[in-house]
Order: sequence, then structure tokens, then C-alpha cells
Amino acid sequence: MPSPIWISHRGYSHHETENTRAAFDAALDLGFMHFETDLRTTRDGHPVLCHDPDLERIAGVSRSVESSTRSELASLRLKTGGTLLFFDEMVERYSGYHWILDIKPESGMQTLNRLLQLCTQHGYREFLTHQVRFLFWRSEQERYLLGHHPDAVCMVREGGCRRAGFCCLMRLPWLADISPGKVYSLPPRFKGIEVMSPEIVARYHAYGAKVLAFLPETDADARRALDAGVDEILTNHQILT
Repeated sequence: MPSPIWISHRGYSHHETENTRAAFDAALDLGFMHFETDLRTTRDGHPVLCHDPDLERIAGVSRSVESSTRSELASLRLKTGGTLLFFDEMVERYSGYHWILDIKPESGMQTLNRLLQLCTQHGYREFLTHQVRFLFWRSEQERYLLGHHPDAVCMVREGGCRRAGFCCLMRLPWLADISPGKVYSLPPRFKGIEVMSPEIVARYHAYGAKVLAFLPETDADARRALDAGVDEILTNHQILT
């Protein structure tokens, strides 16, 4: 059985702030070559790597990301002493790796328009086509990207993953409309029920789909995902050997 792809969720942030250069460098030191991050866009049109809509949790200031300019955000020091990472900086430093870009919906259209502009520049189109997968929360934003960049690769959205997981758990995978080649997120458990098992993963594989173990909480959860035969593991922790 081939080894699964290990994806670092927002970088390794046990001692660093998530989604920062320090967090991604720490993940690289641990052997990760695949990463997940979140994109929002500033008031003046610069995508920035940030999960929350404001900076209270990571910087201790009640400033909205979308209502701030790039220069305002760049001047802020985070609680760990680092700074926010902007998308162009991410590409310059980490373009040789693979990414999942979680497009936060509040500024999703601004983010997509900026990324589409960047596709006209040398190197960006290849990166966004071959080394990036997009995760959307709003179907209209996914349709917009695919209408302008049909070669983009999009992850299955939350609703589709939930439907597939429930149907596979109930042994009714044919009701889930599982698509070949698509990657479906599966958590360790659903409403207290363990769902990570070889039998359930095999139901996805029977339709030519892949399974991503979504944020196993413990090493035991990660081991269970490995034993179940998942294709990818999105984790806040280290790679298990």
C-alpha cells in the first residue's frame, strides 16, 4: 500500500503562529512537502494568509483583515513576534511545494480576481494550475474560478464530504454521488461514531475517489487513518513513521 500524502494544516504551529513563514519552515523541517493555508484579501487587494476574519487571536488586536491595507497588516507584530505572510511572499518562498488554498468567503471574490490577474504573470499560472488545490465554502465562488480558469483543481466542499461520509457509513455509497478522482475529507468520528475504518475507506475507493483524513486529533487517530488506507492526512501534528 502506498504511503499517504501528509499535509501540514496551516504549518506546524506548536511553537509558532499558524500560517506564518516560521510555521511553514517548521513543517518543512519535519519533512512536509504539502501544506494547507487560508486566504483573505486586504482592502487594497492583497491576498494574505490568515484564517480568522480579525487579528484578535493571533495578534491581540481587534483589527479586521479585510478592512485593513497591506501596509497596515505588514507592520503588525504577532503574539509570537512574527508577521503575517502575504500570498506573493508565499509563492516566492514556497513555490516548489504543493498547497491547498482555503478561500475564505468574506473576501473570496476579491481573492479570486487577484489570483486570476496573477495567472497572467510568469510562473503563477503553472503554480496555481499544477501545485494548488482550491477549497471553497460558496459554490458560486467555485463556479466563478472554474469559469475563468477551468484547469483549476477544486476540493469537494463540506456539504459533499458530509453527504458522502454519511452514505458510506450507512453502507449506501451509491446515494452520495461520489466522483472518481475527487478527494473527500473524512474526520476520525461523526457525532461520536468512529468512521475511520478500512471498510468505509474502501467504499470511496470502489468509486475511484480518494479519502483525506481530516485533522486526526491524536497519534492514535492518525494510526487508525493509516490502517484504514487513506490517501491523504491533513494534520496539526508531525508525520508518523
